[in-house]
Amino acid sequence: SSLLTSVAVNDKAPYKTVLTHGFVLDEKGFKMSKSLGNVIDPLQVIEGGNNKKVEPAYGADVLRLWVASVDYSGDVGIGPNIVKQTFESYRKLRNTARYVLGNLADFVPEGQEGSTAIPYDELPSLDKWMLGRLSATLKEVDEAMDAFEFQRATQELLRFASAEMSNFYLDVAKDRLYISATDDFRRRSCQTVLHALIEGFAKAIASILPHRSES
Repeated sequence: SSLLTSVAVNDKAPYKTVLTHGFVLDEKGFKMSKSLGNVIDPLQVIEGGNNKKVEPAYGADVLRLWVASVDYSGDVGIGPNIVKQTFESYRKLRNTARYVLGNLADFVPEGQEGSTAIPYDELPSLDKWMLGRLSATLKEVDEAMDAFEFQRATQELLRFASAEMSNFYLDVAKDRLYISATDDFRRRSCQTVLHALIEGFAKAIASILPHRSES
């Protein structure tokens, strides 16, 4: 109605961009209604139900992650199983960030007094490669967000955290972090990359998971 009115009066659309979305359905694909009793209360997802074992409190970030991970251009489904799957993805991101932070306790970033960071030109090829993958991922996320393709941005972050960070780089970096001496070059170079990873990661997820990125 606003489009028709504006075109009739001003001969132009009342907006520059239009974003359309589908309906929210239950897990079986049925439209939510009180008569069917299949309505999902967002507050219940955040705070949980009366029985926390059956209906746990997932928090606002998990609900936001679900919103960002679905293709809103069509109808989307939500229910206990879907929310639980979303929470597993959230927990993967949280645990990855916790592991990285746990290995940066004695690291002093570049630009601060007593910095223990290693200059980029001196980093081993593996570390340079990982920083390159981080840069490419952040660029992909930025482009997806600018195009309102939140699902693509979220899936790219999840893929990067799982495949390239956890399953590859963090796995092969364990020896360097745990066995090397505190100020060993191999350990400090790895910490330099970990600091870049957690900083870039926090910025990338800030608009989707604000509470997690802040903490």
